Amino acid sequence: GNILISYKCDEFEIIDVEFKTHEEVTIFMSWCNLTKQQYAMEQNIIKKFISGQSIKEDNIILAELSDRAEAYENEQLQLQLQQEPEQEQQPEQEPKQSEPEPLKPITIDDINETFKNGVSYSTSKPFAKGTIKNYINAFKNIHNHFKLNDYREVLNDPKSIIEYIYEKFESDSTKKLHLSSLLYIIKTLCPNDSNEIKINHLTKVLHDNLTTKRSNDMDNNKQDIGKAYALMAFMEQKNDDVFARMVLNYGVLRPDELYNLRVVDNDNDEENDEENYINITTKMMIINKHKTLRQYGAKKIKMDDEIIDMVKDKV
Repeated sequence: GNILISYKCDEFEIIDVEFKTHEEVTIFMSWCNLTKQQYAMEQNIIKKFISGQSIKEDNIILAELSDRAEAYENEQLQLQLQQEPEQEQQPEQEPKQSEPEPLKPITIDDINETFKNGVSYSTSKPFAKGTIKNYINAFKNIHNHFKLNDYREVLNDPKSIIEYIYEKFESDSTKKLHLSSLLYIIKTLCPNDSNEIKINHLTKVLHDNLTTKRSNDMDNNKQDIGKAYALMAFMEQKNDDVFARMVLNYGVLRPDELYNLRVVDNDNDEENDEENYINITTKMMIINKHKTLRQYGAKKIKMDDEIIDMVKDKV
């Protein structure tokens, strides 16, 4: 049952104190370094223990014992912390950065859908049906060559596509169409300033070439119209339709190749090699003077009997 403790009251007197619980022993053993006021309190408590009186009804003593019990626990905790070796402070680990999710592949279906829902960057208006069809067909040519399941990488570095376009197609307008479709896909699905500037430059060069070519074609058409009127005046002056028939029946002739056309009945090369003439004996028209002489040589055209009959009296 009870716990018996020997307690030294002073230098000469030692008494035995009996405790009912371990808690009372702990509190009793924690008394040390007391002030006079505290010592008086201790004497009061000890007397109660010795006389066997209960302290449960003494609020002053109970409050004092409670405060000392708390102080004792704190003291023991501090001693425990001092005895434990200090743990090395671990460096704070930087939070792991989450890896970016892989980019979704860009398929030919994605590209076609982009064209179908396309909006012009210059006008902000939806593409016309003809533009959509042309762009889809242009990129279909590219896809038939590369056959990729994912176009993202080649769109980020379109050098191989550009080289293919220039090697595959001769016409500047066809090159421009394919580059325009490529440029739109890059701007919409894989924006890259460097690539866009490069392709824009290429399309501008092609556009300038086409503009120059159209201008030259218009000038050539004007020249052809002028030559046609000159030929009509020439035929009217000659007052016969043999030249008109030759122009209609032999479309490879240019109007200026019929001016001063001679009719001969021999084939003397030395005499005729610098002339444009019709030989009624061989029924051949020989054009020695024409624009592409160096490239193709003299033109030799077999004439039908109707034309020969019309010109034989002009020998």
